[in-house]
Amino acid sequence: MAEPEPKIRRVSPGPTRSAVDVLQRLATSVGASREELVRGFAEALVHDEKFVQAFEDIRALRDPIFIFGSSMKESMEGIKEALLRKGFPASSMVDVESLWFADGSNNVKIRTSVRGRAVYILQTGSSYMEKGKQHSIADAYVELRNLVDACQRSDTRRITLVLPNFFFARQDKKTDSREPISASWVAADFEGKVERVVCLDLHAAQIQGMFHQTTVDNLYAMYFVFVPWIKARFDLSKVVIVSPDQGRAKATKKIAQTLGCAVAVIEKVRNYAAANVVEESKVVEGAEVLKGRIAIVNDDIIDTAGTMVAACDALLKYGTTDVTVIAVHGLLNGAALERIGNSKAISKVVVTDSVPQEAHRSCPKLEVLPLHDFWAEAFWRLETNQSLQRLFA
Repeated sequence: MAEPEPKIRRVSPGPTRSAVDVLQRLATSVGASREELVRGFAEALVHDEKFVQAFEDIRALRDPIFIFGSSMKESMEGIKEALLRKGFPASSMVDVESLWFADGSNNVKIRTSVRGRAVYILQTGSSYMEKGKQHSIADAYVELRNLVDACQRSDTRRITLVLPNFFFARQDKKTDSREPISASWVAADFEGKVERVVCLDLHAAQIQGMFHQTTVDNLYAMYFVFVPWIKARFDLSKVVIVSPDQGRAKATKKIAQTLGCAVAVIEKVRNYAAANVVEESKVVEGAEVLKGRIAIVNDDIIDTAGTMVAACDALLKYGTTDVTVIAVHGLLNGAALERIGNSKAISKVVVTDSVPQEAHRSCPKLEVLPLHDFWAEAFWRLETNQSLQRLFA
């Protein structure tokens, strides 16, 4: 006659009991302390190869994947090193092959599985050099769309776009009949396809409102990068923070308030019949504080530097002793470097690496501040559900 199966004493948590209560009752039923029971479970699990492998697989799924588009290759290694310092594993940074065919079309291949993963795609709105060939901002945008499509078709858990320089950000409104609002169709392209867009110092903050289903974080490098740089190099009592136009006045006044400096505002009269042409620049606020002081002109973008040089030249007429320019996005197209080099007013131009800067570094007046730690801090805060307030102000 077969022996009856031993009765198992089941421990039910009940509707209001906590896991600690259940563990205590289970420990009591087997004649052990709660601590001994936990230790025994832990030792058994650590030596269970299947459990260990399952745990590693689950942990890997929690680690995000970082994909760098071609326009970000110049700053890629620095960002990777900053991510490693923040505790992200090396396996999070994956290789991507971008192929350009003879007819100008593009294809991308992501060399690591992204299924079920949170993916960050980094691509900045700028032209770039790759393998000795010049690529346009349009090429960067096509590649970005292909990367997003590839990730969507690979069943990623979520996609975050990181656009240091938002594509076509200056085309945020119509200034004449029969003109496009290009920034709006950039938003429409990715609306609902990505969960979040992270960008840097948007030229027009209202671009955030063009997204309705996608979260947009517009971060500011001025406070994280430029404010410490200014504090380390200048006697703030001798500094005036200058806005090069009315559109930048609010942001400039906030920076001046943060630093405890005086502020001035320049008004520029544009000739809209021609691109990048300013007919006149004059100080309309704070002219009385400029004499004998160092002017730090704060802007978000320097394109051909024509308007910036004109604004800085105007400051000399008000008695400033030196002019330094700070700008987040140093596009520096056309004759920008030549204009900056020939300017008697400008002693230094400081930009970030939000767009590729390798071709500009030969300019002796140019200084490039890296954003590696800025991005690593942002990604760490997003992944750990921390506030981004430090990167806003």
